[in-house]
Amino acid sequence: MEMTGAGEFPAVTKPNYDRFEDLKAFDETKAGVKGLVDAGVVKLPRIFIRPPDELALEKLNSHIQTHFEVPVIDLAGIDRDDRRKEIVDEIGRASERWGFFQVVNHGVPVTVMEEMIKGVVRFNEQDDEVKKELYTRDRTRRVRFISNFDLYITKTANWKDTLTIAMLSPDFLGPEALPAVCRMEMTGAGEFPAVTKPNYDRFEDLKAFDETKAGVKGLVDAGVVKLPRIFIRPPDELALEKLNSHIQTHFEVPVIDLAGIDRDDRRKEIVDEIGRASERWGFFQVVNHGVPVTVMEEMIKGVVRFNEQDDEVKKELYTRDRTRRVRFISNFDLYITKTANWKDTLTIAMLSPDFLGPEALPAVCRKAKMEYTKRVMPLGDTLFELLSEALGLKLDHLKGMDCAKGCSLTCQYYPACPEPELVLGTSKHSDPVFLNVLLQDHIGGLQVLHQDQWVNVHPIPGALVVNIGDLLQVCFNNNIFYCDML
Repeated sequence: MEMTGAGEFPAVTKPNYDRFEDLKAFDETKAGVKGLVDAGVVKLPRIFIRPPDELALEKLNSHIQTHFEVPVIDLAGIDRDDRRKEIVDEIGRASERWGFFQVVNHGVPVTVMEEMIKGVVRFNEQDDEVKKELYTRDRTRRVRFISNFDLYITKTANWKDTLTIAMLSPDFLGPEALPAVCRMEMTGAGEFPAVTKPNYDRFEDLKAFDETKAGVKGLVDAGVVKLPRIFIRPPDELALEKLNSHIQTHFEVPVIDLAGIDRDDRRKEIVDEIGRASERWGFFQVVNHGVPVTVMEEMIKGVVRFNEQDDEVKKELYTRDRTRRVRFISNFDLYITKTANWKDTLTIAMLSPDFLGPEALPAVCRKAKMEYTKRVMPLGDTLFELLSEALGLKLDHLKGMDCAKGCSLTCQYYPACPEPELVLGTSKHSDPVFLNVLLQDHIGGLQVLHQDQWVNVHPIPGALVVNIGDLLQVCFNNNIFYCDML
């Protein structure tokens, strides 16, 4: 029981508001927001309420008038060469300047469009029990009903329900698979034109990879020497990277020494340093943080051991169910991104809101993860205290906001890649958390975007990387800067 030393976990007070439980409760109704309306809800559930700063900014800007109008393009006469050239030019300009436009005289009868809208209304206003049969978060399902596909990862839920139908993926979906209440509106006359199966079906490739449950390590073990197409980045992205590869930057990510933090004079210096780094970078490294190097090294070894064990053991934990507290996955956003990343991930919700028992952790890395969590959580508390002071607040302000109530371990594994120049280990992103404490190995590769330049975060022996997450940025928009990472 290396986590506590005595085999016991500290008592945790259940917070007054548990957003995850509210999300889960809403999701499990399978009735969507229409279900809330039907239940007579008159007070908006908290999961839908936008942040105060966002609402205030909208109110502040509500008086602003704009003279812009979205382009409208008339497709009439498209079969005439002279008119077609004009239409091509109009679409080119609209795409370049807006990425958005309306079209008229497009060939879809108004009556068909009106019936389509009526069909959507009929589907959503039918009996809940019928809709529930189609309610799923499984992206491999070609007909699915859902409310907020990104429910568990966004700051606030949207007030909408969605029916998604993959009509052509790659073959036409038979009419019998469509909801009866709106079937004819979606098929027209109930007949489908002949379609030639394309040479490349990305969805099928994604699904085939996902169903192996072995991740990218499984591809390496299988002896893959040519990168599968789902991982290859777009040509324009690769070309831009090559064009910018010669650019050198003089920036260095701030390194903050926490030694002497218990002395008032040194603590004030540390608070000032963290304040500057958070405001200017949203990113910094810390040394002398109290987490022993041996514990950090064992944590990295534990991640390697987990990923290099037998596939059948890992497959038991492979899932896209975000409610599972211990889950192994390759690319949580596999079905929605342009290209897949070359990484596998083990995620453990250690504190959410109660401590996860050690028996729930993978045996091959249990001791390492428990000991690391035991050591890094006090550091998280210290960082929240220092950030509170840097913001001119009471020492316990951020902890009082429950910023430290959750603790998750996200363990990324990047095996050797046969064509590394074509793929990314992690795409550009920011983190939907309050604070991230990151342990990187000696290989490095982490980058942070600073003043429109990608800056390498060079590994420092014994250092931990800290970055400000989206949620803390939302809380203190004018004082803290969040960052994008690779």
